[in-house]
Amino acid sequence: MSKAKSLKKSLPDANFSFSIELEGNVSGQKYEGNFAGKMPNIKAQAQIAKHRAMLNAGLEEGLDVGTKNMHHMLSYLRYTLDKEQVPKWWKDADLGYDLYDPNVVETVYEKVLNYEKEWLEAIWGKEEEEPKAPKGTKTDE
Repeated sequence: MSKAKSLKKSLPDANFSFSIELEGNVSGQKYEGNFAGKMPNIKAQAQIAKHRAMLNAGLEEGLDVGTKNMHHMLSYLRYTLDKEQVPKWWKDADLGYDLYDPNVVETVYEKVLNYEKEWLEAIWGKEEEEPKAPKGTKTDE
């Protein structure tokens, strides 16, 4: 049977929530709180792309990879997290942009991506892993 025929007829709930509790790797400040959001639809994906382009200001060639990655994460979180259901410190930090601790943004982003992975697996099923060669077997690379 083809994979398309085995797909679910309705989408799983697009809403998610999670909590974090961690220490900033630069400031040493403790961050904790509850977040809620929704999987990005086409409109949100377009807003994410536009916001990332605005942050990059057409300087993609001159920006380092870390800055471009941070711009992507901040843009993604801006349009997936519910601005009314995030901790006050997140709102006060311009939705993460004014923080000193990149590990906080990265942690929040990873939590959202984990939900996205689960959401997609609920629709498409788990990705099948390629069988691994037995230990001690030579493989062509």
